[in-house]
Amino acid sequence: MSRQFLLFLIIGGGQYALDASTFALFIVFVSAEAANIIARFIGAMSGYFLNGFFTFKKLDSKQKFAPKILLKFVLLWCLMTLLSTSMIQYSIGFFDITSWHWVVGVKLVVEAVLVVLSFSLQKFVVYR
Repeated sequence: MSRQFLLFLIIGGGQYALDASTFALFIVFVSAEAANIIARFIGAMSGYFLNGFFTFKKLDSKQKFAPKILLKFVLLWCLMTLLSTSMIQYSIGFFDITSWHWVVGVKLVVEAVLVVLSFSLQKFVVYR
């Protein structure tokens, strides 16, 4: 396993916990779609900086908001959020899930499935 992928998994674990806990909090008050977008946004902001500084080393104290990197990151975030939200909605309908506990479980599985795709796109598109 490469050092970059290991760092991505460690930082991603923190993002995953932040994303999942935010989703679990908001799913009680808003729709699954809204909760997912809010949770992914909060997790993504931490990931942008941490992966930019540590994993891919493309950001530094002088260049925190590198415009090209940030634009690619936002576009990727939109794509991944659309994919994640669609997979969650499909799973809720397919399995006829009504309990918020199970919706959170679906969210956890969907995000785990998307990890490798996210790493690849961030490494080869966003932070290259």
